[in-house]
Amino acid sequence: MFKKLRNNFLAVNCVTIAALIIACFGINYLMIYQGMRSSTERKLENEIKIAERRLGINAPPEADVPPEADVPPGADAPPEADVPPEADVPPDGEMHPGNKEAHNAPYKHDEREDFGKNQSFSPTFSIITDTDGNVSEISMAFYMAEDFYNDRAAQIIRSGKSGGRIHETDDDGSVSNWRYLLKEFDGGYIIAFTEVSSGIYMLQMLALCLLLIALAAVIVTVFISIFFANRSIRPIEEAYNKQKQFVADASHELKTPLSAINTNIDVLLSLDDVSDEERKWMMYIKEEARRMSKLTTDLLYLARSDYDAGNKIFSSVSWTDILKNSLLVMEARVYEKDVVLSSDIAEGVNVAADAEKLKQLVIILLDNAVKYTDAGGKIDVRLQKKTSEAYLTIRNTGAGISDEDLPHIFDRFYRSDKSRTYTETSGFGLGLAIAKAIAESFKGTIEAQSEPDKYTEFIVRLPSVR
Repeated sequence: MFKKLRNNFLAVNCVTIAALIIACFGINYLMIYQGMRSSTERKLENEIKIAERRLGINAPPEADVPPEADVPPGADAPPEADVPPEADVPPDGEMHPGNKEAHNAPYKHDEREDFGKNQSFSPTFSIITDTDGNVSEISMAFYMAEDFYNDRAAQIIRSGKSGGRIHETDDDGSVSNWRYLLKEFDGGYIIAFTEVSSGIYMLQMLALCLLLIALAAVIVTVFISIFFANRSIRPIEEAYNKQKQFVADASHELKTPLSAINTNIDVLLSLDDVSDEERKWMMYIKEEARRMSKLTTDLLYLARSDYDAGNKIFSSVSWTDILKNSLLVMEARVYEKDVVLSSDIAEGVNVAADAEKLKQLVIILLDNAVKYTDAGGKIDVRLQKKTSEAYLTIRNTGAGISDEDLPHIFDRFYRSDKSRTYTETSGFGLGLAIAKAIAESFKGTIEAQSEPDKYTEFIVRLPSVR
């Protein structure tokens, strides 16, 4: 029991911590991913703005230039500053030769510095096309085939998407990832590109590192949780074992005086000079002593079953024969209560069990069914074998069990009558607890189903053997 409790504690603890670690790392990863994506979008927007300025689109208005100041005649003119020779710039509209047959359109260096201060080392460029997708200008050329610009521009324009990502496989097999942004203007399109392979690689390495850290944290948490769980449960286990030992010792010690009481009462009842009034009181004492003896026997069995759980070896017994013999024993009580008993018992059903304890299990369930079945009611007993399991079903009509009491009927000392008033059908609340202990000692299960004012059904499943 405590091993199962410890394992449940460890499972809940590890799942909770793992969920928190994954959530924290996931949030950090998403924040980094979103920051990189925003940075990429800004780079593309800046590249679009540079291209727009080159084309004269959305250019800022020219500042008003103040008129030249009047210079008095005869005044010496200021010396002219040395002006460097003009750079060899082709006329507007012509394509500037670039690297390896690619082309650069002329642009002012100060404009790119103004718009590209926040750009990283990732290659970023833009191309300008006409309405048909023909490339007319390239802001920067990289060592890529000229078909790259034409094919990618046509592909992007046909897709109709304003942004996205494309893959390019080089001759050496390496893959390049580019993110693009498309903007339309009168007379064509502007497409900005930026290389994001390094960012993708960094995100992949980040995800791998976070995963390894999370895995290591969970493993460390498991060992730490095992250590503290064992230390936390040990005092509870010791207290529970002492309680079981006390119950076993008390039950064993009570058997001797109860046996003496029963013996003395039997001697007194055998005397000839006992009056009827005295005999009545002696019978009360004998009945209560009998109930106390049964209680101590049940407590002693439960205490021993807790200690011996999982340490028993059973032989093959015939559940069919045990059930038939038990029904013969109960026939007199069934007849006295005017209850209809029907049975359907399969032949040759064998289980690995202790014959006496299996009979006790059957008697407890049959006795419970007879006890809580109203006069004229019905009890249905079935024993079946399916695959590797045997099923015993005992169903009786009557008041049934409420939904509130049903989950607790196998608890020790549990009774639906909270006042615990003694009646003819009342007990100590140990019968079904013993039945469950017996079923579990045989590696089986027992469960109950009920519908108030209609029926109650108990189902016992045990592993079958040949």
